[in-house]
Amino acid sequence: MAQVIKIKRSTGTSAPGTLAQGELAYSKGSDTFYVGDPAAANTPIAIGGAIKNNAGTPVLATGITAQEIASLILPAISGNVTLGNATGVTVTTAGGLVVTGNLTVNGTTTTVNSTTTTVDDPIFTIGGDSAPGSDDNKDRGIEFRYHTGSAAKVGFFGYDDSTSKFTFIPDATNSSEVFSGAVGTILANLEGSLTTGGHTINDIDVAGEFNDVDDHLMTSAAINDRITSFGYGTGDITQVVISSTDSSITGGGTGASGNISFDLEVGTVDGGTY
Repeated sequence: MAQVIKIKRSTGTSAPGTLAQGELAYSKGSDTFYVGDPAAANTPIAIGGAIKNNAGTPVLATGITAQEIASLILPAISGNVTLGNATGVTVTTAGGLVVTGNLTVNGTTTTVNSTTTTVDDPIFTIGGDSAPGSDDNKDRGIEFRYHTGSAAKVGFFGYDDSTSKFTFIPDATNSSEVFSGAVGTILANLEGSLTTGGHTINDIDVAGEFNDVDDHLMTSAAINDRITSFGYGTGDITQVVISSTDSSITGGGTGASGNISFDLEVGTVDGGTY
C-alpha cells in the first residue's frame, strides 16, 4: 500500500500559529502555502499570495531578490507608490526614461545635467506656479556661468525688482536671488523711446531725415546735412558777412584756414537833443 504524506492544512484563512523549521502548511480559506522559517522556529512564511509571516510582517522568500520583485511589480503600478527611503532613491535605466503623463517635482533643488535641453512650451513662467501674495524683493531672470579666459564669472539678465527695469549684468553677484554689479553693453537695434541721462529720446535723425525737435538725437551725418542745407560747405571759411539792425555798424571779414579778420566801421553816434 502506497504511503501518503500529508501536510498541515486548514479551511480557515489564518496562518498556522506555529510551524516547525521546514514544515509545510496550507490554508484553504486564503489559498496560501506556508513553510516554517528555516532560521526561526515556529515562524511561518507564506509562499505565493502575500509574502508575509503570521505576524503580518512582509518578508522575502529564499531565492527571491528585491530587484526581481520590483521588475514584476513596477510595470503594473496604477496608484501612488513610495520608492526608496529618507536618504533618496536613484533610478537607473539602460536607455531613456519616458514620462507620458504630467511630471511634478517638489523639492528644494532640481539639477538637470544634460548637453541639450528641448522644451516645447514657448513661454517660461518663473517666480512661482501661482500668483504671489506679496513682494519677495527677488529679481527674475536668467543667471548664467561663463569663463573670460582668466576667471570664471556669473552673469545675469532679467527683471531687476528694485528698479523695475530689465537689466544686463555681465559680472554679477547673486545674494539670495538679488543681483548686483555694473551693467553691461547691449548690442541691439532699438525702436521706440529711449531714456538716457534722464532725457527721453523718441527718434534718431539721420542724413536727409531730421526734425528740429528736442526729443530727437541727430547723427553726425544728419548734423552735416543740416549745415550744408544752410549753404555752408565743408572747406575753409572764406567770407563772413556782418549785419545788424543798427545801421551805424557795417563791414565784413575774410579769411582762410580758420583765421578771419574783420573790418568794421562805426558811423556817427548822435546823443540826441533835450
